[in-house]
Amino acid sequence: MNTEYTSAARLAGLVTLLIAVGGLGCEDSTGPTAPREVTEPVALDRIDATTTYHGLRGGLVDNGTPTVTPVDGRIVIVAISMSNGRLEFDRFIELYRNHASVSPAIGLVNCARGGNALERWVAQQDLWDDCKSAVRAAGFRPEQVRVVWAKNANQFTDHGRTLPHPEADYHDLVSNITTLSRRIRQELPSVQAVFHSSRIYGGYVAPSRMGSRGEPISFEGGLAINAVIEKQKRGELTDAPWIGWGPYLWADGRTPNGAGLSWEPADFQDGGTDPHPTATGQTKVADALHRHLLQFAWYRR
Repeated sequence: MNTEYTSAARLAGLVTLLIAVGGLGCEDSTGPTAPREVTEPVALDRIDATTTYHGLRGGLVDNGTPTVTPVDGRIVIVAISMSNGRLEFDRFIELYRNHASVSPAIGLVNCARGGNALERWVAQQDLWDDCKSAVRAAGFRPEQVRVVWAKNANQFTDHGRTLPHPEADYHDLVSNITTLSRRIRQELPSVQAVFHSSRIYGGYVAPSRMGSRGEPISFEGGLAINAVIEKQKRGELTDAPWIGWGPYLWADGRTPNGAGLSWEPADFQDGGTDPHPTATGQTKVADALHRHLLQFAWYRR
């Protein structure tokens, strides 16, 4: 499961998707659609909770709508992530700071840092200190940080264990995203909403990186976000701000996800063997983040 998909496997995944969404007319005429299990990655926003992947529900778990209010007229959004998130949020700032559709109350600060994924954000104080310094350097106060975009991935995943392995990276991701959500409350107590996103597609990466950045390990990160949101809905994360989905960025290569997003080799450095996005890939993420935030009145002009 940690090698690039063959054309036959990709076709099989597409057929599975069509079945999952009812495209092949598989509903039992005597009753509602029975739960279905898929074992190949399918974009989570193309299926719902009646379809499972290794027993984990599909769809994007809904946690309602957060309340976000300004502090002294400003709502600052910060990004917390690794190098991919750094590149993508820099592009977001370039395109949408002072954009005609964005409220003048919005401030943007990129706290993402290359070489620092989840394990370091949950353990290293200097990252948080530097983030607060960056907020001040941008002319804001830490208490004006009301929203976080967290692009989530583990850093030390070269073991390549994926579901249903009992030590799959999925389980570490659930733990780390949970801890990050709590740490945000500790370090930036004024934050009212955390929007989590998982990795973009990893199926083009070089074989040497497939175990840590490839597929299905990148896809399974979305399932971990679902699990953490479910925790908060069950009342297990009262010590964290509201958490929910940011833009869903994963798609199975050229097969669009539910939002129409797809990934070409040209969207990645070195034709995809390097998982970092090129300018076109960065723009796809920046545009998706903007579209996601436009649904909220506090973001819109």
